[in-house]
Parts: sequence; structure tokens; C-alpha cells
Amino acid sequence: MTLTRRNAHKDGGTFKNSDLLWYAKAVGVMKSRPVNDPTSWWFYAAMHGQKLNKKQEGYPDWTFIESIPASANLGVLPSATQMSLYWDQCQHSTGFFLPWHRGYLAALEYLLRDIIINQLNGPADWALPYWNYFNKDENKIPTAFTDSTLPNTDIPNPLYVAERYGPDKNGIDIYVDLSLANQECQSKSTTNDYLGKSGGFNHIGSQLGSTTGRIESNPHNRGHIDIGKYNEAGKEGLMSDETTAALDPIFYIHHCNIDRMWAAWNTKNNNPKDTNWLEGPTADGLSRYAMPMDGAGTAWHFAPKDVNSTNINFYGNVGHSYTYDDLTLPVEAPSSLASRLINLGKLMPEMSENEPVVPKDISSELVGASTPLTLFSGITETSVQIDNTSWKSVANSLRDASNQNLPDEVYLQLENVKGIHNSNSLLVSVNGTFVDSIALFGLRSASEENSQHGGTGLTFNIDITHVIDELYLSENLNIDALKVKIETSDPIIGDTFEVGRISVYRVAQ
Repeated sequence: MTLTRRNAHKDGGTFKNSDLLWYAKAVGVMKSRPVNDPTSWWFYAAMHGQKLNKKQEGYPDWTFIESIPASANLGVLPSATQMSLYWDQCQHSTGFFLPWHRGYLAALEYLLRDIIINQLNGPADWALPYWNYFNKDENKIPTAFTDSTLPNTDIPNPLYVAERYGPDKNGIDIYVDLSLANQECQSKSTTNDYLGKSGGFNHIGSQLGSTTGRIESNPHNRGHIDIGKYNEAGKEGLMSDETTAALDPIFYIHHCNIDRMWAAWNTKNNNPKDTNWLEGPTADGLSRYAMPMDGAGTAWHFAPKDVNSTNINFYGNVGHSYTYDDLTLPVEAPSSLASRLINLGKLMPEMSENEPVVPKDISSELVGASTPLTLFSGITETSVQIDNTSWKSVANSLRDASNQNLPDEVYLQLENVKGIHNSNSLLVSVNGTFVDSIALFGLRSASEENSQHGGTGLTFNIDITHVIDELYLSENLNIDALKVKIETSDPIIGDTFEVGRISVYRVAQ
């Protein structure tokens, strides 16, 4: 049977939506189990990340999280073997972001279905719902996640957590800010944001890479910090940190939407064929990812090639196939550069919807870089000096652009951003033009020396080709430096952000 994952806002996002009601009931069963049970809510959350066996005074150490009940029995941990195999696997700012989370969702869905069907006598067609915050009037969290009790009972609602504050920091208005969140990633056939590599929907990098891909940066990170924004007392919500995010039931509904966007992108585009991506960590001589499938901790080991589509085989002949009730792609207006070239008859409109786009190799060149930068609350301004010889190549590519000779793309890269405050954003402008909002989800973990990223922080790429094209059109491209302004969306509490450097790359097509 092929399952259909449906919109969480069906029936108004209330418990009239049976998908949400059964989700709540099954989550309640998982939450009743102790952390050393591989089928418990707490064990599954720890697979994404945790601060439980890594003692840290105060939040995000789980022992300081009020919404975790005593029944979780956090003082009795799983065996060292289980923790080593299963915990702290999440892939962020690597090329494996999308496939790892797809496997994670599928394993949880398999477990929830077992609870719903075999223990609660629920519907055989139940599947995880998704929250498409881009649908009109549906950017607010479904009310089934904010009700304190299950319908017509005094039973606490397992989908509700107190540590969820929202962009307004009041714990009442929980929504994804659509003035900053966008679906632009779905209009890209490749991901040149990981410079010098071929691309898929996110990007290809080594397992220990630290470059954040398009879909991960926006809307994934944006959704996390909007929901997990710190409150008026400065306390961050669960969704803001990699080591606490999966404790919040909205996490999986948010990630279902990210997975849906990938599936929709695949209706027109192909995933990478690169062996290093398909094999995942095994390409580096490491073990595959692992998910426990039952109470005995039976492991499903997988690589990206095993979750390259929504038809998945767990182990043996155990299959898991699903689709989404909405796989439409958003209609994006062409960029100013594309519009100009189309009008000049130099660039053809987009390819047929039925013609898949195969990612290709690209080459990049560093054309300028700044010195290290410290960011304080508010606005920080700097300049990035440009190499004139390389810059002439950019100008020439814009002058000679055509359908057969695509112009260079130009990227601004914020390298090795470090800090301890996840639920903030950097609003970036170049030469007076706003270019992007960077959500800093995962910053704390990436800045820790013993983290997946070895303390190197996070790196973000921003496509600024349209800004450069405007400079070219106004005959102002003959410059020695680009002026960059970075503004924090919120005050930085008790620290600063550090940027290794700001660099500019030209990417030849």
C-alpha cells in the first residue's frame, strides 16, 4: 500500500483532522516510555541530537527542560552501544541533510503506524501529516499543537509543549514569517551554493562539510527559529536547537513539508548521480545511518541511495511507500537577469515541465574576501575588496550572455559563522540592496569543538547575481569593493557572532 501524507491544516488544523488526532495519541504512547526504550519519544529525539549524556549546565541539557515528564526516566540511559549507534546522527549543513531526514521520518512513521494500527486500533492508512506554511492562511501552527488537552477530555495533549514561543516571543502567536521564509529553492535545478561541486536539491559535500544548502537555509532553518524563537526572558524554544528540536512534535510535521518539497522538486529534476552522495558516509569508510525499528532495537541501516525516492525498503522485504496529496511546484517569476535576457532574445524561457534537469559540474573562482568580522547586536558594515582581473570576467559574461553562453553567477559567502545563540537571523544587504535573511539554527552545536563540524561553525552562500546585474546595467560595475551590511534581527544575548570572513565567488556556467 502506498500511503498518502496529507496537509495538517485539513479540517482547520484542529483535532477534527483525524491524522492529527491519531498522531497525538501515538505520540502519547511513545512519551509514556522511558528514554532507554528504543521506541520511546525521548530515544527518537536523541537520535537527532541531545544534551543528556553530554552534561551542560542549564538549557539545552534535557534535565532542565520542564516539559519532559518524570516517566522519561532520564537518569537511566540506554547502553553505550545503543547510544553510539543511534544517537546524535542528524545531518545539517552537509550534503546528506535531505536523505538522512527522510530516513528518520520514515522510521518514525513506521513505528507510529505500528502503535496506531496494532495497539490503538486506528486506521490502516494513517501517515504523517505535513505543515505547508506556504499555503494561504496556513502559516500559523495548527491549533491541534496548541490545545492543552485532547478533545472532550482532561488528558494533556501530547502535541503541546510549553517551550514554543513563536516570532512574537509570547508563546501564543506561533507562525512561520512569510516575509522572510520562501520557496525559492524549488525553482533551482542545481545548487551552486556549494561552490565547485555538482548539485542536487540541497548540495553535495563531504560528511563533515559545513555549507548550508538552499532548502536547509530557507525554509528549513527559518521554520525552526520562528517556532523556537527565544521568549521575553531570553529562553530559547525547543525548535531552535539541534539537540532539543526533535522533542517538539511539530518538528516532524515541519520536516514532512521539507521532504514534500524535495519530492515535488523531483517531479521535474533528478537527484545527484555522484557515488559519494549515493553511498553517503560509507563513501568515507564510516558506517551507514541507523534507525531502530522495534522495541528490540532491530536496526535499519541505510545510505542516501536507499531513500532516493519515496519508495523505501527498510530491511529484508519490509517496504514503506508513500506520496503526498500535493506535489505542485510554486510558480516563480524569472529573476531580473533572466527577464532581461529573455526580452533581448538571448535566453529561452524555462524548459518543458516534462524534461528533467540533470545537475552539472560547475567551476568557481574567489574574487574577493574580507578580514574576520565580529557582529554585535544591530548593524555591522564592512567592505569586501574585489580582484579587478576576476571582476572583468564577471562583466564580460554579463555583456556576452546568451542561451548558449550563460552569464556567471555571483555568490556572497559568510564563512565559519560562530556563536551560541541559535534563534536569531542575519539580514544581509549588498550595496544597499537586501539580499537574504540567514536563520542561524544549529549555530551553537556547529560552534562546539566536539560537534559534527569540529567547531568550524556554519557557512552560508547567498546568490547576489541580480545585484551585480543591476550594477552592470547602471554602468556601476567598475568597483574596487562591495559594501556589505549585516543586521541581527534580534539583540544578541550575552555574546557576539564571529564571521571567519565574507567572500565573493564567481561561478562560471
